[in-house]
Order: sequence, then C-alpha cells, then structure tokens
Amino acid sequence: MNRYKENLWPDRKYITTWGASGWTNDFMSYIILIYMAMISDRIPVIPPFSRSHHIDADFPVHFGDIYDVAALSESIRWPILQWSEVKNMETGEEESLGCWSAWQLVEPEPRSSWIPFVLNLDVSYTTAPDWATLRQEKTQSVWALVSLGFEAGRLESALQPAQPSPKKKVISPDEQLFCLDYIYYAGVVRRLDMFDGDYSPGWRMIGKYAKFKPSLVNLATLRLKKHFGIPRRGQLPPFIAVHMRRGDFRSWCPDEIATEECYGSLEAYGVRVQEVQAELLQKRGINVTRVLVTSNEDRESPLWDDIAARGWGYIDHNVDAEEHSLGSWLLPVLDAIFHSMSIGFVGTQESTMSLMGRLRVEQWNGGVTRSVRWGSKNADDH
Repeated sequence: MNRYKENLWPDRKYITTWGASGWTNDFMSYIILIYMAMISDRIPVIPPFSRSHHIDADFPVHFGDIYDVAALSESIRWPILQWSEVKNMETGEEESLGCWSAWQLVEPEPRSSWIPFVLNLDVSYTTAPDWATLRQEKTQSVWALVSLGFEAGRLESALQPAQPSPKKKVISPDEQLFCLDYIYYAGVVRRLDMFDGDYSPGWRMIGKYAKFKPSLVNLATLRLKKHFGIPRRGQLPPFIAVHMRRGDFRSWCPDEIATEECYGSLEAYGVRVQEVQAELLQKRGINVTRVLVTSNEDRESPLWDDIAARGWGYIDHNVDAEEHSLGSWLLPVLDAIFHSMSIGFVGTQESTMSLMGRLRVEQWNGGVTRSVRWGSKNADDH
C-alpha cells in the first residue's frame, strides 16, 4: 500500500482528478470523473475531499466516509476505487506523477489543491490543448478531455513540454493513470450541464445513484425526529427544507448594494415555501406545515429569531460534530441529508448545495422544489 504504482492492475487503465473547491463542488467533480471513466473504459480513483472555507478541518475525508460506494458501484455496474485503497496516505512514500492541467485552459496556472500533498505526490502538469474547450463558454469539454487518454488524442494534442513539479521533475502525462487537475467546470454543451439540465449525464447516469451512507441517514433521521418531537420508532413527517445560502455569497454582491438587499430576503423564501405547499397540496394531496431551515448564516445573526417567528425550525448540531468522526464535516453533511429527505425544497440560486438538494428531492422523493433569486434588491420579486 505504500506505492500506488504497485497496487494498480497492469492490464487495466485508471483515471483520477483532484478536489479543489469545497465539498459539494468536489462531489460533482468526482461524479464527472466516474462518467469520464465509464466513457473511456477506465477505473476511477477518487481522492479525498479538499479542504474548504466552509469546513474547519485539516484531516482528509474520503468519498466513502459520506457516500455508499459499494451501492453506487453496483447501481452503475462500474468499479470504483478510492485513493485510500491504492496508497497508504500516512506511510506511503513520495511518488511522481504526470498529469494534464485542464484548468490552464481558462487560467494561467494549474489548479491548486492540497490533495497531491495529502497523497504525497509530486505532480508535473502539461497544459491540455486549446481544442479541449467548449465553444459556447470558456470551459472544458468532457469528451475532448477524455480523448487525451487515448493514443489518437495524445498525438493530436501536439504535446507542450511538461512543467516542472514542485521537486523540479518534468514528467509527461501518465498513460495508465490518466490524471486531470480540475474538472468541476467540464461540460457536454455548456458549463455545469453535467448536472443542471434534463439531459445531464452526470446526474442521470451516476449522481442520482450516489446515496448517503446508511449510518449517516440513520443519524439524520434521529435528529429530525427529535426536532419534530416524533418518537424514535415513529414515522418521520413530511416537511419542507429550505437552504438559505448567505455568508460567502456576499463577495458576489455589487459593492453599491447593501448585504441584506443582495441576499434573498426571508419574505422571498416565504413566498417560495407557500408555492411549494400549494403545489404539494394540489398534486400530492399533502398539507405540509413543517419547515426546516438550513443556512451558513452566523448563528449569532438575528435572522434566526426571524425564522423562528415564522414558525420555521432549524437544528443546531454543533454538539454532534464534537462527538462524530467527521468532526465539523458533519454539519454540512447532515444538512444535505436533511434536504434529501424532504418532500419540498426551497434553495438558493447559484448554490451547488441547493442544486444537489433540488435534484435529490425531485428524483428520490418525487417532491416539489423552488429556487430564490438574489444579487440585487428585490431580485426574486414575482
């Protein structure tokens, strides 16, 4: 387990990438990785999740710590490996690896990530060719990137010299372990369309089968029952989940707009909740009155008092995080599971966590969803 090169089957080919932008975006990147593995006849090797400003933790959390990898692999009928299965991240010796930089198609440098450091890899990057971008947007083409893993694609790429690694090694892209620095923005026709579209292959073929680990679902169920005052053996009642993304979204707001005017207002979320309630009653005959709010808003904010005044609830699970192996990772993970268990969902536009919540509620539960627009005063007026 000390060297990954000794633990790969010599007659099989593999593909990997790095996480570099937070848990939900990493999840989407890893689903894209699995899709690319399937269309190139390779085995995906999924790395840990990257560190994030959303999560105050400096230890690696693996894909299998949160998702049921065995069930996913069985559902899509494709093998899935994690880096923890091919290399010991605590005692594994340093290895060199040549990778492609897809990120350099849109930015001047390869995408920075702590994952190679965690895996003790000294990586040398070669910029992917310009033709690997989509015409509609300055972003990467999934199929064009995949072609670099085949001989014809490599020959057509007119390889630029590999850039020196941190240890000053110059290594051409590895052919057995096809490696790409960052594929979150890679699309079929446009950016993010691997998930956000009715044809989206990332979600249709793989993402919808990526269920949370049963132990985490059980924990989330117990927390919800306690919150709603339901006995442990009782049936969880139908509820509407609201994801109010705020906090870091402030940096996307124009300077001339006040913070509270830029964020989606509580009133706007209230209107969307009413729409969801009305549609659930009309289409499903379900009168849903329970509303659970999740948000990255500071816990000292008066917003929580306003939420409580509306009769909506929220769960503060900081205590759980202190006692769980996921540590502070547990908070956003439980919130995402709460979203996935709701019959109605109201998210925040442009939030990938909201996007995943919407897709799960619609696909898994046949639920009703809405999104709140933001970014300017009264942006969600309708």
